[in-house]
Amino acid sequence: MYVRNSVKTLQQYMDDHPLAYKTLREIWLLRADADRNMLEKAFKQITGYGIKEYLVKVRLEQSKQYLRNGMQIKHVATKSKYKSQSAYCTAFKRHFKRSPTDWLKDEQP
Repeated sequence: MYVRNSVKTLQQYMDDHPLAYKTLREIWLLRADADRNMLEKAFKQITGYGIKEYLVKVRLEQSKQYLRNGMQIKHVATKSKYKSQSAYCTAFKRHFKRSPTDWLKDEQP
């Protein structure tokens, strides 16, 4: 039960604050009292994602809102904690199966 609650706490925090932390190490500090291996395994069982994978997913989902609001891709990349626009575009395409530019074109009415 404790591990399940720890997973839910981490998941909720990442959902509510996807850009609050840059590294997984910072996220682990939220649950420093939990065994990392056990928590990682439980997180994957409960959510279907590893912790890092989940954080990337949440950040990319958030980034779509920035794109919808007209923010330039290079600024979205920086705001989403990517080191470069290229790294962001690669991650976006890997996750959504199309580039941010193509995704934006499809979003336009």
